[in-house]
Amino acid sequence: MNILVLIGSSRKNGNSSNIFEYLKNHELSNKYTIEGVYISDYKIENCKSCYMCDKGTCVIDDDMPKIVDKMLKADAIIYLPVVYAFSTNSIMQKFLERCGFGFLRTKGRPLKDKLANVIAVGRRYAHLSVISQIFMNIYLNEMIILGSGFPLVVMCDGDFPGDAMLDEEGKNSINRCITRMVEYYYEKRQAVV
Repeated sequence: MNILVLIGSSRKNGNSSNIFEYLKNHELSNKYTIEGVYISDYKIENCKSCYMCDKGTCVIDDDMPKIVDKMLKADAIIYLPVVYAFSTNSIMQKFLERCGFGFLRTKGRPLKDKLANVIAVGRRYAHLSVISQIFMNIYLNEMIILGSGFPLVVMCDGDFPGDAMLDEEGKNSINRCITRMVEYYYEKRQAVV
C-alpha cells in the first residue's frame, strides 16, 4: 500500500512535519510505504481559467504534473493542510484549484476509489471548515473517505515547533484512521484475488 501525504505547510520543522513523522511510525507502518510532499517545494502557478485544459493539457508550465503523477500512483492520499485565517492556507488552496480544475476534471476523475482523509492542524479555530472544504474536493474526485469516527483535528496551543504532538485525542484519531485505511486496503485487495 502506498500512502501520499500532501503537506500544506512550508515549515519543515513544525507541527505538520511532526504529524508526518508520526504517520511514518504508526504500528502498521510495515504494511505501507509513505511519501510526504511539501507542496511549497513545487512551483505551482495560479489557474488562469482559460479552459485550455479541455483540449487535453494545461498550458501552464509548472510542477503540477509531478504532484498529480504521485497522486495517481498512490493507493491512499492524506491531505495535511494548516489552518490560517479561518481557512486553509494559500499553498493548499492554490494546489487544490490547479489540481482539480486543470488536471483531474479533464481526465475523468482518475482518483476514483482511492482512499483519502484530511488531517487539519492549527490553533483552536476553523479546523472543521478546512476539513469540509477538502472533503468537498475528495467527494468531487469520487475518492473513499475512511475515518476514525471523528474528524482528524490536531489542536495546537501556538507554541512552535511541535506542540501538536501533545494532542492525544488528535493522535488517537490519526491512529484509528490509518488502521482503518490499512485494513480496508488489504481486505479490498483480498476480495479481488
